[in-house]
Amino acid sequence: MLPELRPSGAALLRLRLSVYLPWRHASVILAALLCWIAVSPANANFPFPSPGPSNPYDYQNYMFITNADDPAQFPPSDLGDDIWKYSSKTACQIYSPPDQKFFENCSAEVQGDPNRTQELKWVTGASIDRAWQTTTGRPDVIIAVHDSGVKWNDGGFLVDLNNKTWLNRGELPLPNWGSPHPNDPYDRNGDGIFNIKDYCPNPQDELDCGGSGDSRVRGAAGSPDTDYNANGWIDPEDLIFKFSDGVDQDGNGYKDDFVGWDAYEDDSDAFDEVE
Repeated sequence: MLPELRPSGAALLRLRLSVYLPWRHASVILAALLCWIAVSPANANFPFPSPGPSNPYDYQNYMFITNADDPAQFPPSDLGDDIWKYSSKTACQIYSPPDQKFFENCSAEVQGDPNRTQELKWVTGASIDRAWQTTTGRPDVIIAVHDSGVKWNDGGFLVDLNNKTWLNRGELPLPNWGSPHPNDPYDRNGDGIFNIKDYCPNPQDELDCGGSGDSRVRGAAGSPDTDYNANGWIDPEDLIFKFSDGVDQDGNGYKDDFVGWDAYEDDSDAFDEVE
């Protein structure tokens, strides 16, 4: 039996997210019993392409950046004009020529006078560029997000979120294509993580998953019959519609909790109807 098409309300969603959180107002709880965290410097790809180990399961050395001044490594493409929120640089270094409102503070006289500079000398952001030169986190870590849900109907929202959404091995069937990775039988594309791409290698091709993938999910060639929510993506909500059977496979008290739980509607689909 499939869940309701559009549940709403407060929801618990378990995700793998980058440091940039698409929900600016989300209350993020790092929960040891539920969660690990994944952070990385890139946009929608997951795991993120960056200098790192050849073995995707070599997590202790996972995907740090080697040079924050290398535009190929930092800043991530999804930060856009918001780099000032994350950088360890000053506004004088970020903006060239300096923005007029910063100009008076960019003079050599001011920059060289310790009595006229603040503690961090106008560092604009959280110095994520420096943190990522040590580590960008691990993809085997998830976080729990208490919020109003997921905008499954918003294709633009899924650009950043789709590949980072945690999937529950305890409830989902093994993908039926490719070869299981020796570290994780659910990891069919061998990238070190279990996510939507292990069922549908190209989730934005709602007609055939790019020509390969799980036969139950990819559907017939040229037919959008597995894009159940008609948002232009094969996404975790489509897995909910496809595989829900009303059975609590992992015995945790929640049936078909493939990606989390909607505590308000008390069902497995944490769709966000809040406008």
